[in-house]
Amino acid sequence: MSSICGVCNIDVGTGRKRSLLCRTCNTWFHVDCEGVSKDVFSTLDKNRNLLYTCKECTENPPDPDNDNLFKEEIRKEFAAFKKLLRLHEIDMKKDQAEINMKLETVVSEIRKEISTRMDEIKDEVKDCKQLVNLNDKMMRKKFNELELQNHVFQSRLNRSDIIITGLSNDLQNLTETVKSLCSYLKVDIMPDDILNVVYIRKRNAVLVKFGRISTRDKIMSQYFQEKSLNRSHVEGGNICTRVYLNDNYSSLAQKFLRICWKLAKDNRITHYSIINRELLKAKLTMPNGDIRTMTFNECIEFFKVEI
Repeated sequence: MSSICGVCNIDVGTGRKRSLLCRTCNTWFHVDCEGVSKDVFSTLDKNRNLLYTCKECTENPPDPDNDNLFKEEIRKEFAAFKKLLRLHEIDMKKDQAEINMKLETVVSEIRKEISTRMDEIKDEVKDCKQLVNLNDKMMRKKFNELELQNHVFQSRLNRSDIIITGLSNDLQNLTETVKSLCSYLKVDIMPDDILNVVYIRKRNAVLVKFGRISTRDKIMSQYFQEKSLNRSHVEGGNICTRVYLNDNYSSLAQKFLRICWKLAKDNRITHYSIINRELLKAKLTMPNGDIRTMTFNECIEFFKVEI
């Protein structure tokens, strides 16, 4: 609504001039421009329910027919606007439906693509895992073969060796101690039969290398017949702690010993003994009393041992 005075065309809000609104033509007028007396203005100002009609509308009242025609035009315009608004709303819903459909299609295609890619990745991972398992199996097989070959080489190299445990760790002449041992076991040895004697395992054991396998075998045979070899028999004195003679095991044989020891500790076997040959085996006594002889790989497979 305009707030311009219908007479002077000046904004009625400018300055502090009093103004009135004609409720017929909805036009503002300055009180002075319209020629309204102070008493009339005071009465209108105090009684807000009273409506003011300007001089123009008083002298030339609007035609009711024209007013009704104007209202009818307004109703038609408003009806047309509502119809246009409904059409626009329908178009918007249609556009929204199309957008949703396209969005669902795009999302569906993306999901399908992701699913396809995931399946491809799973297949690739599966193939990769199979390849890794195959390579791992081949590497384990190759490693076992090399380990067995190494055992054969070590067994041949150590065939004439004996490991002695239970002796003092401060002996000054190990060669004489070994000679004393052979003498007690009644095995005659030649001066060149003993190639080398050294402390090993932080002086907890003695490694003896003999020049002849036959000499070594005689000593071990007499040892097993003796069954009770003490320090006093070898070093003299009255110390009767046991002295043990064993083969100089290869790395694989030592591993086999540890596995058998663990199986016995877990009560999966009751007794074991290593058959230290080029074809390494162990004699195992089961909890039910059965005795089985197995190679290293057979033992690993039978007891499902992780190494």
